[in-house]
Amino acid sequence: MKISDVQRINVVLFWFMNDWGKYGRAYEKIAENLSNQNAVQRVICMLPPEKTRRRYRVLPFIFKKISKKLIVLTPNLRVIPTRFTQRQIWGKINEHVIRFSIVNFLKICSYNEFNTVLWIFPPHPYINNLIRWIPRKAFITQIVDNNIFKEHEPKAWIELVKKQYEELTKDSDIVITASKLNYEYFSHLNPNCYLFENAVDPVFLGDPSDFPCLVNNTKPRLGYAGWISERTDINLLRYLAIKRPENDIIIAGPIEISQEEFKKILLPNIHYEGIIPYKKMPAFLKSLDVCLIPHHDTKFSQSMSPLKMFQYLASGRPVVSTNVAGVERWGSLISIANNYDDFVLKIDETIKYDTIEKSRNRVEAARMETWDKRVKDMTDTILDVINV
Repeated sequence: MKISDVQRINVVLFWFMNDWGKYGRAYEKIAENLSNQNAVQRVICMLPPEKTRRRYRVLPFIFKKISKKLIVLTPNLRVIPTRFTQRQIWGKINEHVIRFSIVNFLKICSYNEFNTVLWIFPPHPYINNLIRWIPRKAFITQIVDNNIFKEHEPKAWIELVKKQYEELTKDSDIVITASKLNYEYFSHLNPNCYLFENAVDPVFLGDPSDFPCLVNNTKPRLGYAGWISERTDINLLRYLAIKRPENDIIIAGPIEISQEEFKKILLPNIHYEGIIPYKKMPAFLKSLDVCLIPHHDTKFSQSMSPLKMFQYLASGRPVVSTNVAGVERWGSLISIANNYDDFVLKIDETIKYDTIEKSRNRVEAARMETWDKRVKDMTDTILDVINV
């Protein structure tokens, strides 16, 4: 469909965490690349509301202009100071002021019921406000990691998430998923369900190269970059460290697990680097000899499309992964282990037999999976559906 045949769309994209610019998450790359599409007039990426002090007046929202066509907007929960008495009334007044401000800001930016696409990433209770407030042409729900499969969250929270997922999916014009498991789960609730895997930011595309440990005559550096959460097999990392004390294991990323659990991997050859700034992540990956995906094979991990897989491939570095969903597609380019001993063996074999030619193949494979290509495919699909 030619762009001249349809009206350009305006997108309000809501993400469920306040972390723009920190980790280079999928929603950021989608927002950035949507704003580069000819079919898109403007993108406003809205984040969850910020808490404010009860006694202070603040603006209804704050916004940051990322580019000519992209704005990041964060509402405030409270504009007018609430009083200790009649708090419910003041809460309603605040909600009205914030709704009025957001709706009119969208109007100023030429958003209306004929060109607006509301694109949300659940779960979050604020989504219900946006559905009520924002007139729209189309409604898109995108599911990334499926939170109903989390094993360590309260049951009541899981039930709320499940309810919101199902309601949003049934009400959506389009549902986007990133994994086979999520596609199978949500396509039963909505026939307009599509599967688009994660992709890679071109800044990660590197040149084929040899192992840094050979070039610099240092210990092999085995690295894991990502959220250290219930999906991360801490016992596997500990096992690897004990079996291969001559290797350094580098871990980088936010910690979601308990300190008690994290202490299991505080061994002499395991080094925690903290959170690597996104701009420095490509160089960090290039400094590694082998990139690791030490994930548990659970329903939760099966619901993911490992973003780090694409970044690892783009770096040219060899990858050793546990046998989890999302990696089988890359079986000819990475090493997939079936158990702890096999994981250690695959790392040994990788260091011994990997070549620059294999590095080149990984980079070239990643080059076909960039976010600009992925979002172009998403946009074409969306236009085909909403302009029928």
